[in-house]
Amino acid sequence: MLPNFNLRKLNKHFEITKYLVDNNGNVFMLATILPDKKKGEKEIKKEQAKKFIVLGYNHKKDEVKQYEVKLSNKWVESMFYDINEKTKEIVINGFYSNDFKTSTVDGLVYMTISLKSGDANKASYKKFDKEFLTETIGKRKAEKEKGIKNYDIREVFARENGGSYFIAEEYYEVTHTNTTKNGTTTYIDYHYDNIIVASINKNAEIEWIKVIKKESHIRDDSRGTYLSFAVAFDSKNDMLNFVLNDNPKNIELLKKGKVANNIMPTKAMVTLVTINKEGNMKRVPLFSNKELKKARLDPKRNNQVSDNELILVGIQGKNYKFGKIIFK
Repeated sequence: MLPNFNLRKLNKHFEITKYLVDNNGNVFMLATILPDKKKGEKEIKKEQAKKFIVLGYNHKKDEVKQYEVKLSNKWVESMFYDINEKTKEIVINGFYSNDFKTSTVDGLVYMTISLKSGDANKASYKKFDKEFLTETIGKRKAEKEKGIKNYDIREVFARENGGSYFIAEEYYEVTHTNTTKNGTTTYIDYHYDNIIVASINKNAEIEWIKVIKKESHIRDDSRGTYLSFAVAFDSKNDMLNFVLNDNPKNIELLKKGKVANNIMPTKAMVTLVTINKEGNMKRVPLFSNKELKKARLDPKRNNQVSDNELILVGIQGKNYKFGKIIFK
């Protein structure tokens, strides 16, 4: 079981990543405890200073339980989780690194923790293979077994009969500074690029990792509002539905292994990408933003209301428009 951390003393070193409420009204929070450098806490070869914990509050018993997430000989870089109501488990997915000195990640980790005992039931990890690395970072780096970087975990979906889907997006910012005789100007490019999707089965085996190719960046104060994606998990059919603004050229370009950068949101094509449990992917255009009367789809603002229904938001000037997509 996890040692008791004094949360009152952690203050700025304690960060909540995600919280969930289950069907019984119990609350779970995934938190990161950062090392306190003033006290000399730092990563060393055999021990990770950064800690990941799950806090569970049982409102009927008015008690808090703590569960620690860690791997032997691996450095956990980031994590996300979901609750499986059927199996009574916390389902955790994340990235790991083989070396604490690098800024890259080398593979995926999967773990389940029993809500009753607090013990880890299943745990596994999988190193990224060369095929996946070639697709994401290029052949030359893949040959050298370089890891990937700049991927933020967006979602983890627990599957009813065990296992999960893991979703992360490549996100980074590039600051540019131009100096002329008139002075210095600075601007930031916000990049939302490839999406990676992994499937883990009920035996804790990481079955496949797929890449939804995407290149999109923008230089403005919106921080890339229109460049990410929405996703709906169809638990009955065990599949994922992604909705995103895309360059209309990509439907054909991707058949040739190429991808075009996203264009202005008002000229983009709202695109659907589906992935089934076998990892088969299909990418089809839904409608252009012109058909929305120049309303721009903001995929980050969404709400899944059922297995096959997703509520989305479009922005037109100062007005908001709401729409529903029904997946069949």
